[in-house]
Amino acid sequence: MATKIEERPALNRAGVYVIHDMKTGKYAGKILFAYPKDGAGILYVSLWDFTPERGRDVQNGRATGYGYDKQSAALDSMHFGNQDQEFTLNCDSTGMESAREQFAVHGYILQWVI
Repeated sequence: MATKIEERPALNRAGVYVIHDMKTGKYAGKILFAYPKDGAGILYVSLWDFTPERGRDVQNGRATGYGYDKQSAALDSMHFGNQDQEFTLNCDSTGMESAREQFAVHGYILQWVI
C-alpha cells in the first residue's frame, strides 16, 4: 500500500503561501519553500507570479546558514505584481511578517497554507 503524502517525512520540510489579489479576490501566485533537514542547511524558495502580464513568471532563491530568517532572506529582491501593484520585495532576513506587509501595501494577501 502506498504511503499517503501527508505521512511522508519530506512534507515536514515544505511550506506554501498562496497570494490573492485584494481587489478581485483572485489567486495571484504562490510561494513554495523547501526547508533543510537541519537548521543550517540550504532553504530553497520559488515565487510564482500569476498576475495578468506576468503569466507564469517563476523566480527562485535560496538562503544558507543560521541565526536569521532564511525565508525572507531568500525572497529578498524578488519582483511581484503588475501595473500599479508591481513591487520588489525588500525583506532581507527581516521576517515573513515584513514580506506579508509588503504584499498587503501593494494589494495582495499572503496566506500560509502548509
